[in-house]
Amino acid sequence: EAGRWVASNPESKIAGFYLPGLISPWLTWSEIATEYVAGANDPAREQPFWNLRLGLPYADGDSLDQNQLQERAEDYPAVPPEVMAITCGVDIQGDRIEALTVGWGEGEESWVLEHRIFFGNPKEKGDPSWAELDDFIKERRGPHSLVATCVDSGHWVDSVYAFCLPRYAHRVYATKGRGGMGEPIVIMRRKRKGAPARCPVFTVGTDGAKEAVFARLAMREGHGRIHFRRQFDDEFFAQVVSERRVVEHRMGRATIRWVKTRDRNEALDMLVLNLAALRIARPSLMKVVSQADEGDDPPPKRPSYFGRKRF
Repeated sequence: EAGRWVASNPESKIAGFYLPGLISPWLTWSEIATEYVAGANDPAREQPFWNLRLGLPYADGDSLDQNQLQERAEDYPAVPPEVMAITCGVDIQGDRIEALTVGWGEGEESWVLEHRIFFGNPKEKGDPSWAELDDFIKERRGPHSLVATCVDSGHWVDSVYAFCLPRYAHRVYATKGRGGMGEPIVIMRRKRKGAPARCPVFTVGTDGAKEAVFARLAMREGHGRIHFRRQFDDEFFAQVVSERRVVEHRMGRATIRWVKTRDRNEALDMLVLNLAALRIARPSLMKVVSQADEGDDPPPKRPSYFGRKRF
């Protein structure tokens, strides 16, 4: 009763008011809380909740730009002491192979460790770039060896299968990306025709994985946060935020798709592959010594039937 409305834009002839749904006589706070919990981590439901129930603009990880990430970049050792397991994501391009290693700590907090590029002709199975990648994968990093490596087979599929098949027991896995809402981050599949079909292939749900990566990019502390080295250059950070999420409404249903904002997005793809590798390996992050070093966690068995296994 003692308050009064003050116009923030006196020149406008239209009056607008900011009123959160919390004061609505038709909604209880318990109903609003239930709606919030039900829509958590679902952008299609989170956005209308923020706009209509709280009266606030909606912003999330996909609004990050490279400058924000670079400002948070840090100096840390080759393998931070918090790291309990290390994965690798490999992206194949026409003239090169790119690899990115990520160290994982408690609560899936992660540290991006090393980015390497091996130039050559990956289309050829005997190209030296594959041997360089093999040496890179075999390297020990402090007390750790890699618990899993995911290699994208979208480029030069026969060469990728030829590389991954004999290394499957060493946790080197061929992957294939697939879009679509509701897909798990990893599904294990097997093709049945042709020589490469003997190579187990993990399908990566790229939309769900990118949702997870961008949500973690927005975190500034705690479990799930992604740490970056200060030594990474501008191009690397630009690639990390090289896509944005678009929510489209078709026939009354919200659909999400990711669109590129620039041509090169290898760094983002490799972060997705590292998350997939972690899901496949599922190491116990509560142990200081990785299970891969002790041999307690064998790789998933190669499927003897056509089907899929969710992770």
